[in-house]
Amino acid sequence: MVENDYQCLENIAESRHCLVSGNKLDLEKAARLLLDDFRNGRLGRITLEFPEN
Repeated sequence: MVENDYQCLENIAESRHCLVSGNKLDLEKAARLLLDDFRNGRLGRITLEFPEN
């Protein structure tokens, strides 16, 4: 279970094998991959706008 945003990003980095030297997690790369997935619709249909009444 994810307790905070940082832990969520760490989980993404682990699952996507985002590592830098010393086997440390590359959180910047994981964040870029997450944004790319969002932009390309790989996370499903998500909108950041509120629906009109």
